[in-house]
Amino acid sequence: MNQYIAKLSTYWQRYQLARFEQRYTYRQFYMVLVSILVGLLGGLTTILLHELINLSSDFFFEGLQPLLVNIGLGRYALVALPAIGGVLVGFLAWKLIDPHSPHGVAAIMERVALFSGRLHAKPILTRLGGAIITLGSGGSAGPEDPSVQIGSLMGSTVADRLRLSSEQTRTLVGCGAAAGIASAFNAPLAGAFFAMEIILGQFQGMAFAMIVISAVTSAVTTEMILGRGAAFSVPAYTFVSFQELLLYLILGALAGLVAILYVRSLAGFADHFHGWDIPVPLKAGFGGLMVGGMGLFLPQIMGQSYNPLQSVLNGQQLAVGLLAALVLGKIVATSITLGSGGMGGVFAPSLFIGAMLGSLFGQIAHQNFPVHTGPAAAYAMVGMAAVLAATIHSPLTAIMLLFEMTNNFRILLPVTIAVVTSTLVVDILRQDSVYIGALLRRGIQLDRSHDVDVMQAVRVSEVMDTHPPTVPPDMPLLELQNVFAESRHHGLPVTDANKQLLGIVTVQDLVRAIEHSGQWEQRTVADIATKNPVTAYPDEPMWLALKRMAGRDIGRLPVVSRTNPGRLVGILRRANVVHAYSLAIRRRTEMQEWSDQFRLARLTGKEPLELKIVPGAFADGCRVQDLPLPEDCLLTAARHHRKFQ
Repeated sequence: MNQYIAKLSTYWQRYQLARFEQRYTYRQFYMVLVSILVGLLGGLTTILLHELINLSSDFFFEGLQPLLVNIGLGRYALVALPAIGGVLVGFLAWKLIDPHSPHGVAAIMERVALFSGRLHAKPILTRLGGAIITLGSGGSAGPEDPSVQIGSLMGSTVADRLRLSSEQTRTLVGCGAAAGIASAFNAPLAGAFFAMEIILGQFQGMAFAMIVISAVTSAVTTEMILGRGAAFSVPAYTFVSFQELLLYLILGALAGLVAILYVRSLAGFADHFHGWDIPVPLKAGFGGLMVGGMGLFLPQIMGQSYNPLQSVLNGQQLAVGLLAALVLGKIVATSITLGSGGMGGVFAPSLFIGAMLGSLFGQIAHQNFPVHTGPAAAYAMVGMAAVLAATIHSPLTAIMLLFEMTNNFRILLPVTIAVVTSTLVVDILRQDSVYIGALLRRGIQLDRSHDVDVMQAVRVSEVMDTHPPTVPPDMPLLELQNVFAESRHHGLPVTDANKQLLGIVTVQDLVRAIEHSGQWEQRTVADIATKNPVTAYPDEPMWLALKRMAGRDIGRLPVVSRTNPGRLVGILRRANVVHAYSLAIRRRTEMQEWSDQFRLARLTGKEPLELKIVPGAFADGCRVQDLPLPEDCLLTAARHHRKFQ
């Protein structure tokens, strides 16, 4: 009898294992189909984006520029085009989104790490429209970052419609990002590595397979519709001798230094324009005017700069001085365009900067070592990959991009040496990537394990006291003693009549004054207050403010306006920190419950409906069997805040 029971148990275990494997295989096949769909949508939307950019360029340069020339602007019509585009983009941002909100690839990284990859369509579509206008009017930026955004939005939207889990949503966002890069360059492997290195920040077997499938689908779709190959036609260059590898190593080091200059220039101009207290349309228009003025002397730096880049890769020889001017000019023009409020990406400008730097270095090397060096265009190609890798901290993406553009294995060794060297230079000098740097300036520090600090999702403005009691600097200490007793606060900001922060005074300051001064009643708040206190900004994440409080061992933190750092807008106390933790945990719990409901709906095929029964309601006190529920309904238990309901 026991033998039969053992056999039945074995058969039952095999049956359950077979069912599990069948369900797992079905789920894998299902996700493969979904990744193909995301790749198709990513490719189609990227094609549409590039066509709209071309139409925008035709409107500005073939339609509007002749009109401006005819009304008397002459050659200065070129200056007006990016200025007009800047005003339009600034107005678009002013009316529809927060112009200082996170954008580009950095925003996608933030949503993947902190919000399970769930993206909102409005800000992304608005910025895509702004990028179309910026690039079409001659603003210096690139279309690849917008391609990543629209592809990622397709992945998030599909995951939302199919009610997939948080992990599956992140993967599909990566699929969409890879599809955007693959469609833009016809480089599916480069797109896949970009998604894994930059968007997801980690390599996973099944996720990588899905991302590759999406990237290949996108590249094939683009080639079938447009009938073109790689974004740039690159001749089959190779290195001439092994002595030349030392020159590629030097080029890589120079590329790393130039990339640092590029990233810091982007951050510096962004911070500079952020301090301008003028309407966004005027700010963006002025930035466009500056870029247009530079375009009078260096027209190659305007727009996407694909044509001059292609000419250099084809072997066109430019003067050494002009190449140096193009490197610096493109850095400044891109920084002004994006810093003043223009929209677009930093990917394509880094390729242009690297190509001009490589051509400059290659010409000098070939003049001095003509026997041992190849043409300058080969160095331009390698420099392009080296600057890109150092800018975005993605060496595999840069190497694979160049390999897929050339299909030449012999160029891999020089490219790898230059890319690794440039990446090492930025690591040694502790320069963050352009995307990580943008997040760090907003106080967001990503942990790519996905177990991020919950306080990163809560802003200071959400929990601060917006109308804190304040005291003037000329208040006598005797009166201050009464204020502390009545308000029950242990620290108060010191402000003038215009709410300008002058300092902060605490109970400890008052106690020390009483103990060490015989005539303390005659003194004022200004005599004992702490000048230049540590402050926070409303748009900062709470973890950054909490870090400042813990580092200085203080119990309160004045909050000041970012545009006017002297004006007090609120205060953070320990009670606000507790409230922030509660808010962050509640948000994470709600997101997990929302994800669980989606999975439940997909498994059961039914729409989840949560009913709350309040005291005195019809169902209050009734048994389930007594309720008039539909026959095919399915009851489940839900856990809210560790309690089953």
